[in-house]
Amino acid sequence: MAKVDEERILNQWDGPGEAEDISAGGVVFRQLERDGISRWQIAMMRRTDNGGWDLPKGHLEKGESHEQAALREVNEEVGLEAEIVLLLGESRYIADTRRGPKRKLVVWYLMCATPYDQNPRPQPGETVDTNWIDIEGAIPLAVYPTARIILLRARRYLESLKEKAL
Repeated sequence: MAKVDEERILNQWDGPGEAEDISAGGVVFRQLERDGISRWQIAMMRRTDNGGWDLPKGHLEKGESHEQAALREVNEEVGLEAEIVLLLGESRYIADTRRGPKRKLVVWYLMCATPYDQNPRPQPGETVDTNWIDIEGAIPLAVYPTARIILLRARRYLESLKEKAL
């Protein structure tokens, strides 16, 4: 996908006004050897509200930084401890809420599961399932286009790590 297309999907509003709703989230990964092949896996969750697979994210609490919120939300929604590796970017879109449409900003981080052998667990009331999914399968599985773009960015970075190791 071209960089221009990615930016268009991630920035669905760029007009006047600030974000009315700010969240942070993470792409949590681990590297796993299977059948002699190294694979990157991503922690995904299936949402209660729409049944779709998504990445963990949520609202900032009072006094919380984007990084703190992202780590907390990962722990709450998929039950994993993680460390931030890098900033993947932001997504801006119009969210449909009970009170009408709102300009939403989500700050995304790439995170490494620590330790890597943790099993994700659903958050009662928010998620009905969680699982480690190979990154190639996670991208098309993600219910939202913004999550697919963030996963593509994560995959590019993780693939660059493999290339550096060779």
